[in-house]
Amino acid sequence: MPSLFTRNFGIFNATTFEYFVSTGLAKLYITIGRPQEWSNTADYALAGNDAIVTPVDTSNTYYGIWNDMIGMKRITSADINLVVPRIDWIANTRYFEYTQDAQIFARANTSNIAYDNKFYVRNTRDQVFKCLFNNANSGGIAALSTQMPQIDVGGSLPENPYVETSDGYKWKYMYTIPYGLKQKFFNAKWMPVLKDQAVVAGTTQGAIDIIEVNWGGSGHIDGGNSNTARILQITGADGANANLIAKVSGGVITDVTILNGGNNYTLGTVTVEDPNKLGAVTLPGTVNVTGTTVYANTANNPYFVGNVFDAVCVGVLVGVSVGVAVDV
Repeated sequence: MPSLFTRNFGIFNATTFEYFVSTGLAKLYITIGRPQEWSNTADYALAGNDAIVTPVDTSNTYYGIWNDMIGMKRITSADINLVVPRIDWIANTRYFEYTQDAQIFARANTSNIAYDNKFYVRNTRDQVFKCLFNNANSGGIAALSTQMPQIDVGGSLPENPYVETSDGYKWKYMYTIPYGLKQKFFNAKWMPVLKDQAVVAGTTQGAIDIIEVNWGGSGHIDGGNSNTARILQITGADGANANLIAKVSGGVITDVTILNGGNNYTLGTVTVEDPNKLGAVTLPGTVNVTGTTVYANTANNPYFVGNVFDAVCVGVLVGVSVGVAVDV
């Protein structure tokens, strides 16, 4: 029978381990040992004629560690932090768009630490962002990211749904790595992960923040142009209060403005209801919601508008495989 150890299971193990150590429910120590003198050598891999032994899980190794132990350090909450694979933003890179149905944690080479699909980045200011929209072309090829996402004075606020850059990317700000955590838990392969309280406070559970237009149909608003076409409705939903406006150019829906993303959406259907469409050329089209993602209805896909992605993220990289870093 097939089985799957999900990323959530790994995150549960990591966060539980951190909680037990940080709260003192479990006592963890790092030890140093081997009081015997090593022979002098210039080769760091050898100690004279004594090969450095790789430890194995045996009773002899266990008792040998205790016998050679000469000191230890208690690990406290200040010495432990959750970490994720480090991904720096690099110009002219195609970044992966986070969606609920994508296998964003795939690794062609399982020995790699970082994921093949780079869906989050750290900028030069130690600000971390998650990619919600990569401005892909009709063939599904992501645009090159040419402008670094950042939170700046007079710019986008941390609690905003996303930061849109000139290259068409939309990024969700997650958090900034504090200097203290960077000194202790940041290296070439890993970076600390944490909650930004401004992001948490500005989060609305189940809000709709991104709508992609896959196909805009034809003949809408009598084939005319409009920036305020109120022809989108959400039906059969468990959430409420979303307010969507379609932008129509030459009868084609080219974009959707989200005046209010609503709240608590996990299912429902976004429907085009245009009484002024030209004849039967344009069908209504729908998009079906599964979980926090709205998927295009394949039966109506040639006639519709797109996918809706829930950009709600509680200040952490939701779903990212998390490890624990211990500073000694």
